Amino acid sequence: MDAPGGGLAESFLPGGEGGPGQGGGGPGGDGMSPPRRGTLFTLGTSTRTLEEFIEVLRAWGIAVVCDVRSFPTSRRYPYFSRENLSVALPEAGIRYHWLGELLGGYRKGGYPAYMETPSFEEGLRQLEEMASSAPTAVVCAELLPWKCHRRFIAARMGERGWKVVHVRDAGGKWDWPPSPPVRDLS
Repeated sequence: MDAPGGGLAESFLPGGEGGPGQGGGGPGGDGMSPPRRGTLFTLGTSTRTLEEFIEVLRAWGIAVVCDVRSFPTSRRYPYFSRENLSVALPEAGIRYHWLGELLGGYRKGGYPAYMETPSFEEGLRQLEEMASSAPTAVVCAELLPWKCHRRFIAARMGERGWKVVHVRDAGGKWDWPPSPPVRDLS
């Protein structure tokens, strides 16, 4: 599916059938993959307006934004600051959570090394809790997922059984592999 379909959010309801990320609760096709746990979205704020950003979130049925920027500010796009998003998104009916302290980029020793720490694991635990309750997007500033630390978070979530969709805009997603193994990204 290249474009979002109507009723995407309904597939996340308990007992929902057949929607994106609802792989029937069984193992993956290779018999070794973990059971599908749901769909996790990733998205970059980039140079969008706040209105465009909210439109993209709504088009994909995203109800929760998990901001993973270490420094959630922007001089050029001040409406994407943590302070502004924590007000504007709830006004639009979308929950906002900042997890930059646990999942943000710019880590001493590099992000792959940071992924082996208890802090990263706690960030993933909190992210999984959010994503289990409602359609959730991991959000950073970078538009391209392969240029952003979101790729590491996505890879680890894929290993944990989540389907990952890298949202491009209101009408499509990136054709980049959504959750390759972390070892292939280093």
